[in-house]
Amino acid sequence: MRKIFQILLGFACTFFPIFSFAQAPRQKAVATPAQITARESYLPPPMGPLPDMPAQSSNRTTAPLPRGTGKIASVSPVLLGSASNIYTIIRGAENQVVTTDSLDVVVFIHRNDVNVYGGSSGELRYDVSINGGTSFANDIGVINPQLQQPARYPQAALLNLPGGTNPLNAKLVWGGSLVNGGGTGFDGQVVGVSPLVTSGTPTGGTEHYLFQGQQSFITGGLCQSTPTTYWTVDGQSSSGTAVTGSVFVNRGDYNSGTGDVDWQRVDTIVCPNYTGFNGNVRMVGPNIAFSPDGETGWMAFLGDLQGGPDSTYLPIFSKSTDCGQTWSAPVEVNLNTIPWIKDSLQSLWIDSTGNPASDGRATCAFDFDLTVDANGSPHLAVVICSGIDYSVSSGLAKFLGDVTTATGGATWDVNYISPVLTFRTQTFGTAPNELTMDNFVQVSRDLGGCNIFYSWVDSDTNLIGGNMNGLGFGESNNLAPNLRIAAKNIPTGQQIHPKLVTDLDLLWDGAIFFPTMAPIVRSTGAGWNLPIVSATMGGNDPIQSATFNYFGNDAFLPNGGWCAPPSMDLGWPSFGYSGFVPPCSGIPVATCNAAVANACVITGTTDPRAQGVTLGDPYPNPVSGSTRITYTLPSTMDASIMLRNALGQQVLEIGSGEQAAGAHELILNIAHLAAGIYFLQLHADDQVLSKRIVVE
Repeated sequence: MRKIFQILLGFACTFFPIFSFAQAPRQKAVATPAQITARESYLPPPMGPLPDMPAQSSNRTTAPLPRGTGKIASVSPVLLGSASNIYTIIRGAENQVVTTDSLDVVVFIHRNDVNVYGGSSGELRYDVSINGGTSFANDIGVINPQLQQPARYPQAALLNLPGGTNPLNAKLVWGGSLVNGGGTGFDGQVVGVSPLVTSGTPTGGTEHYLFQGQQSFITGGLCQSTPTTYWTVDGQSSSGTAVTGSVFVNRGDYNSGTGDVDWQRVDTIVCPNYTGFNGNVRMVGPNIAFSPDGETGWMAFLGDLQGGPDSTYLPIFSKSTDCGQTWSAPVEVNLNTIPWIKDSLQSLWIDSTGNPASDGRATCAFDFDLTVDANGSPHLAVVICSGIDYSVSSGLAKFLGDVTTATGGATWDVNYISPVLTFRTQTFGTAPNELTMDNFVQVSRDLGGCNIFYSWVDSDTNLIGGNMNGLGFGESNNLAPNLRIAAKNIPTGQQIHPKLVTDLDLLWDGAIFFPTMAPIVRSTGAGWNLPIVSATMGGNDPIQSATFNYFGNDAFLPNGGWCAPPSMDLGWPSFGYSGFVPPCSGIPVATCNAAVANACVITGTTDPRAQGVTLGDPYPNPVSGSTRITYTLPSTMDASIMLRNALGQQVLEIGSGEQAAGAHELILNIAHLAAGIYFLQLHADDQVLSKRIVVE
């Protein structure tokens, strides 16, 4: 029986997207039987520890897949360090590259290479540049010398206290997922703070083991909401091998007394997952990101909630409007209800008899990334295609989309970014360590959140006979993965159409694997460098040594060539083959590269602004009539109480203006409000404290 779509705590169950570009008439296309039967399913990476095997070929050479004829040396990536195997960079939800313009620092964190340094592959090292990525000091570490358990999928952020100008006074805030004692899955996290050095082994760092025995799975999304507040998310797992339920939100607060970051689990987002297909929970991710001012946060993953289309991966979001202190219930975005995507189902995803192929359902592919812009709107970048039974029809039309909302989640839209002509690489290695790569989509923003940047891989355009206007559909196999980058300006809605970075290069044409990008890009006077690190595998074997290269100097987008948002008819001929040929010449947009003032104060932290300001728990709570609110102010200051709904919309404001120091109490009558979750906020000068209220 078809499921009934349910309303989830304030989010509308039917989405009416807002979109501004027109669809030109398009030729009706039909898919061949081979294209329809070309299916790909989600293949999670191998769990548990991998053997520290000696390399069978040098970890300083590349062995790319078959590729097109190279012509020139068009890119010059910077050589980084290496790891024992590729299982350090293959998940898109981890932030493994971090950079800051103010210090000219770029850091890439990865696992140890036992073939070079001995030890364990579960030890962690980093590569660091203090000249903006021109050169790097490699394989700095080990930064987790205790090694109580081996780490995998590390990620990092920077700690630079206000006023800091010396890059070597900054610190690396890092974390990783722990392989469990039996070596069959994951259990908990290792976190720490390490000094930045350009030689030798860092000293004076910290190393902590957290959340063990608490159903913690693989951690993702390490990011900052303030210069001293850090976040990660992980999916609940009872076995350590697959997600089984909710999503955990974890916060780290810088402790000025110890110079460390104190981590705690601050929320559990209960997800009503649909398990009717085969009894399993389906989840890709999760990930987390915050707006530049730190007040609005979004958590997202790909999955299938109760309600909506069955057996497809769709974007699922949870939102915070109070600096991450409280989070809304998750909502699933049904891509099939967005008119222009629904039109594509009818015109692009049909079989030779004119009927919908693959049941005609829009679904997400299996990797995505997340950022939040200056307006607090999320941008979930993902390949969108047709599929069913948690697989995608890789032989049918595909495109890179940006799932977003301009209304706080009341309505949703998808920005069309680029055609995607190919999908999955060949299989690397042998069982049980077989590995493939899909398009490995990444998304970032500039410092102020005015511009959004995308990276992904796709095959050489000269090898593909077809495009996104329905002619040929492209191919299912991505046998020559090359780097693609693009951008979108939020204030104007204009886009820089895809730029081809590595096509026709003598060495790197068709050899870009798992290109991970920093969550904040680097700005220049002329445009932006996208801090991207790509991997190579010795002999194309995932358990041989992996080497990394920094493409952040080659992945450059100029502040120009901005175009109106494209329709889905945009194909590769619109922007050339070996270089970027803009179809229009838009004027430069605002760079938005300045830091944004942050008013977030998290209660219970060592932030001195939080001392003396308190907000008590509402009583009663849940409430159906009136509830009692108490708060204290350390001095006379401007203060007000606001009540917001689950979408972040203000529904009530009380007592705005200057208030005296001391204890305050008020009775809040909310009997007229609809049932649901609301957020009570105390605004006191530049501070924001919050409590959750449940209205019955």
